[in-house]
Amino acid sequence: MTTPSDAAGPGLWDWALEAYQRPGVAEACLSLQDEHGLSVAYLLWAAWAGEQGDEEAGACAAAAAIALAWEEAALRPLRAARRGLKRDLPGVAAAARLALRARLQEQELAAERLLLAALADLPRTSGAGALAVKLARAAAVWGADEAAAPSLERLAKRLAASTA
Repeated sequence: MTTPSDAAGPGLWDWALEAYQRPGVAEACLSLQDEHGLSVAYLLWAAWAGEQGDEEAGACAAAAAIALAWEEAALRPLRAARRGLKRDLPGVAAAARLALRARLQEQELAAERLLLAALADLPRTSGAGALAVKLARAAAVWGADEAAAPSLERLAKRLAASTA
């Protein structure tokens, strides 16, 4: 797999990998992505910054702008191509199709890592508050509607449950 440099450092990238493995976190993130159009990497950045007490609306706006551009340019097209290869396609051997799908999944992960590296480099300032509130603020800056609130609360609880 072609992987980007460790620009995200051991901090955000490692934290995001660990957090995503926590019970219920992946499902909550994917629900927010698929049902509300939110970026998983952006949400994980907001949670990471929020756990450190280093997230505010200005940082969220900068992060959202970066993440939205990256989602449009790289992540959505990669995700759509990968998902499109889930089903059988006439004239294409299943093994070859699935191998290509696996390579696309690796590239999608590499693109998410590049996004996290960019987000990790953003300046942050201190800000107090509950993780659910910080995720809600990040989602609002992204443009998510109020219908995402229950899923955001669920994500915050899943993230907090494993760190308590």
